[in-house]
Amino acid sequence: MKFSNIFFIVLSLAFLCFGNLINARYIGCQTCEALVQEAIDLTPKYSTKQEINDKIFSLCSSIPTLSARCKLIVALYGETLVDAIVDGDNAYETCKFLSECD
Repeated sequence: MKFSNIFFIVLSLAFLCFGNLINARYIGCQTCEALVQEAIDLTPKYSTKQEINDKIFSLCSSIPTLSARCKLIVALYGETLVDAIVDGDNAYETCKFLSECD
């Protein structure tokens, strides 16, 4: 099974389990970590900040059930996400900074 299929299944399950418990602005810790880690994994070392932002945004589009929430997070915190990826921060710490994780 392709990683993107597994990724989609995990995110869908996370949404079903936690979607009703979180404010519309938030996507939840596990979902945030999965998205940020996927962006980190897909980002070559020498990508520009705009290319990284575009990859994060496209990841949101690939998950229909979370697309709107994810795009809102990217719109609000895109520069912070990109800086964290460029700085080599891990997914959990990035999501914690964004108040998605405790």
